[in-house]
Amino acid sequence: ELKAHDVIVIAAPMYNFNISTQLKNYFDLVARAGVTFRYTENGPEGLVTGKKAIVITSRGGIHKDGPTDLVTPYLSTFLGFIGITDVKFVFAEGIAYGPEMAAKAQSDAKAAIDSIVAA
Repeated sequence: ELKAHDVIVIAAPMYNFNISTQLKNYFDLVARAGVTFRYTENGPEGLVTGKKAIVITSRGGIHKDGPTDLVTPYLSTFLGFIGITDVKFVFAEGIAYGPEMAAKAQSDAKAAIDSIVAA
């Protein structure tokens, strides 16, 4: 399923600083030695190459580039491990700060998606 697509879009809202259990479960099913990665004498090698990933992540607070953002490094590491190194992140942050901030976060995220798609 994953290998059949050129662009992978992942929705990854932050739950208690990390990804959801459902997304983690999916990744556990995807990470299969000999299928999505292999072990070599030089270490593991991703087998899902030539793909792009767009990760859309929403957060109630502001966490980007901070110590409480475990989502971005985890997803970058996991996707890189299976061979997907062209990863773009779209952030919708501060949505719990009220309706105005939520609307701005959504608008900024939509603009970021449009920019990625246009590139």
